[in-house]
Amino acid sequence: REHDSLTQAEQTFRQAMQLSPALKSNALLFRHIGQIQERTGRDHEALESYTLGLNLSPTTLGLLLDRASLYYRLGNEQRALSDYSAVLDLSPDHTEALFFRAHLYTRKQDYRKARQDYDHLLRLQPTREDALQGFCLLNAKDRRPREAMEVVNNLIQLYPHHATNYLLRGGMELQEKQYEVALYDFDKAVEL
Repeated sequence: REHDSLTQAEQTFRQAMQLSPALKSNALLFRHIGQIQERTGRDHEALESYTLGLNLSPTTLGLLLDRASLYYRLGNEQRALSDYSAVLDLSPDHTEALFFRAHLYTRKQDYRKARQDYDHLLRLQPTREDALQGFCLLNAKDRRPREAMEVVNNLIQLYPHHATNYLLRGGMELQEKQYEVALYDFDKAVEL
């Protein structure tokens, strides 16, 4: 039933675009069509729609973010990185783009750039849990165990009832062969 109404909405958007195909505002219609295509499992068609919309209006943040997110989900990290960077060129304090670009830089082992994005993001949102978790993991991967431990201890102070943070700290303690405290944190995570 929902699929039928989505298909009908997509057809309506396409008819609207046929009236004036070159209108810059059609970029938003392409975005809506792309979102419908994503929701109905047609990811590659959605990518095409987002790209067509961006061809009409290259600076539409929503389109860039939707395409970046879809590229990320499909495993095309380089293209996702490129779109998140385009968003940040237009809006340097965009927190979602900063978060995902930092995460992608960490995956690429470009720790310097990842650190810059996490630093920027945490200046804007100093208690953002997923950003602090990402920053902690970055420090651990970048062989900065003391800084990683400071961040995870801060996380546990901020969010004492979130099991993930205890798991994170327990994993770091395990790496440092601190078995008793690791066991305590794993037990606490299970308890929560």
